[in-house]
Amino acid sequence: MLVDLVKNIGLLIEGTLFLSLAFMVFWFRTKLQGSNLRALLTEKDNPAVGVSLCGFLFGCIIAYTGSVSTSGVSFWSHLNDVAKFSIIILILQVLADFIADKLIFNEFSFKDEIVDNRNVAVAVSRGSVSVATGFILAGAFSVPENGILISFVWFIIGQALLIIAAKVYQEKLTPYNDMEEIKNQNLAAGFALSGVIVAVGYTVSNAVEGEFDSWFSDFASVVIYIAFSLVFLVLMRLFTDKIILPQANINDEIAKDKNIGAGLIEGTIYILAAMIIAFFLT
Repeated sequence: MLVDLVKNIGLLIEGTLFLSLAFMVFWFRTKLQGSNLRALLTEKDNPAVGVSLCGFLFGCIIAYTGSVSTSGVSFWSHLNDVAKFSIIILILQVLADFIADKLIFNEFSFKDEIVDNRNVAVAVSRGSVSVATGFILAGAFSVPENGILISFVWFIIGQALLIIAAKVYQEKLTPYNDMEEIKNQNLAAGFALSGVIVAVGYTVSNAVEGEFDSWFSDFASVVIYIAFSLVFLVLMRLFTDKIILPQANINDEIAKDKNIGAGLIEGTIYILAAMIIAFFLT
C-alpha cells in the first residue's frame, strides 16, 4: 500500500512537472515573437493570450494522459516513457500550431491578432487546434509497441484531416467568410469552427488508436471511419439548424447577428456528435 502511494505521488509530481514544462514552452514561443507572456496576462489583461495558452495546455495534457502508460510498467520504465513522450508531445504540438498557422490561419498573424488586437475569436480557433492535436497524439501514441514512426505517420494523417475538414467547412458548409468573420472578432464564428476542429481531432484519435496491424487494413479502416464520421457531422449541422434552432437560420445568427450562443451550440453539437460516433463505432 505504501509503495503504491509513493508511486502515485510520483506520478502526480511528474504530471505537474510536465504541465510546467508545457507552460515554459508557450512562454518561450511568446518571447521569441517579441512579447512578455506574464505582462500580457497580468499587466495588460489580454484575454486572447489567456485563451490561447489554455488551449495549448489542454492539448498537451490530453496527449500526455493518453499516451503515457501508468499501468503494467515499473516506475523507472514509466519515468523513461514520461521523458520520451513529453518531448515528443511538446515538439509535435508546436509543429501542429505552425502547420495550422500556415495552412488554416494563414491570413492571421499571432502577434497582430492575439497580442495586439486581443482577438479572442482567433485565440479560440487557434487553441482548438492544440486541443484537437492533443486528441490525435493520444490516439496515435496509445500503443507504445507500435513504434514512434507509425505513430508519427498517424499524427501527420490527423493533421491533414484537420486541415481538410477546416477547409471543407469554410468552403462548403458556410456561406459566409469564416476567416473574415473571425478576423473581425466574431466569437460566434470562432466557436463554430473550433467545434469542427476539435470534433475531427477526437474522431481521428478514436480511429487510429489501438495496435497496428498493417498499413492497408488499418488505413482502409481509418478512411471508412473518418468518411462516415464527416458525413454524420454534416448531418448534425442540419440537425442544429432544423431541430435545435428551428426558428432561425444558423448562418445568419453567426454571421449577421454574431450570436455567440448560436456559434457555441453549433460547435458543441459537432463535438457531441464525434463522441457519439466514437462510442458506437469503437
